[in-house]
Amino acid sequence: LLLSVRCPLTFSPSSFVVGKSPANMSKAANLPSLLLVVAVAALAVIYKPTHLSGDGFASTTTDIVGLAEIDGLAFPSMISTQGPKQTLIGGGTRRKWNVKVYAVGFFAERKTIKALQRKHSEGNIESRFAQDFAEHRSTKSLLLRFHRGVSSEDVSDALGEALVPSVGEVKAKEFQDFLLSMLNDRVEKGSDIYITCRGDKVFVSTNGKDSSAISMKGLSSAIFNIYLGSKPVSPPVKEGFEKAFAELIET
Repeated sequence: LLLSVRCPLTFSPSSFVVGKSPANMSKAANLPSLLLVVAVAALAVIYKPTHLSGDGFASTTTDIVGLAEIDGLAFPSMISTQGPKQTLIGGGTRRKWNVKVYAVGFFAERKTIKALQRKHSEGNIESRFAQDFAEHRSTKSLLLRFHRGVSSEDVSDALGEALVPSVGEVKAKEFQDFLLSMLNDRVEKGSDIYITCRGDKVFVSTNGKDSSAISMKGLSSAIFNIYLGSKPVSPPVKEGFEKAFAELIET
């Protein structure tokens, strides 16, 4: 799994050239440039997005909040929604007819991640980890960040349809209508949909607005199994998630 650390600040190579000053420039005049080089180096350590090209993503294990990328879209490495802080594990891209629709990021409490790390530190983690994570009743979240604008009905219909095998048509339609009520007419490019699950309760918020909740037995795990189940709607999303967790196991 190839990772590359990227600093969000970019500079022209000619901006920082040490020892190339004109002869009549004093040594003291070089001091601001040297200090700036040190400052930029410090920022690069503190604020360090992690990126994996393609549809998959492997998260950084740092405790410092920064940014990560999932197939070109920036994601926070940590969020705080419905109480506890949650760390980004990984994710991937949802495509429809080979067109990028949105990227999915999976978040969980650090204690949940550590518990699953201990449980799956040996053997083939891919065989059970995704299912165990989906069924875990602690606070965990999905962040859907959109590559393009789509109609809200298309989003709610697609998720509702994907839930039918797990919860049945009645419960799937109830969630579908609930989600649609939270969205505007269109989900614009760059929009966010947060889906946070805690026990049987599901919270939905869009673009940082206040969340609303729906409570339904089995809904939380069913939502996560849309992406992590035995027949995920987008295999690259599940693959990116599992690769990211494997990376955490190795660190």
